[in-house]
Amino acid sequence: MDASYEQNCKYYTKALVLAVTAPTKEKCKECSQIAASIGESLSDKDKEKYKIAAELAIEIHLTKNFLSKPN
Repeated sequence: MDASYEQNCKYYTKALVLAVTAPTKEKCKECSQIAASIGESLSDKDKEKYKIAAELAIEIHLTKNFLSKPN
């Protein structure tokens, strides 16, 4: 995997995470469009792999927020 492709995989994952965690519907749509655009250059196998990575990142974020809430 060349450096540029690997970087696109990271950007794809970040765009997916941002689409889910965006504060507004407009930002969600914008991030989704960015992810789709980046995803066009990735293999289907890598898109699936990095979608799972994004899901895990979101779950970790949500768990940290839940655990850090005061009782």
